[in-house]
Amino acid sequence: MREDQWKQSRTEFALELQAKADELGERQVSVDARLIARWEDGDTARPRPIYR
Repeated sequence: MREDQWKQSRTEFALELQAKADELGERQVSVDARLIARWEDGDTARPRPIYR
């Protein structure tokens, strides 16, 4: 769905999320393509609050 709507790979999406977290000063956030994959593939039922 993400790829169809925004034409972004998991890596591109992760980089965008990480940049936003950095902009907001969220130092506890670390986003990469593997984390996005776990969310999208259902391996993580519910992301931790800091990621919501």
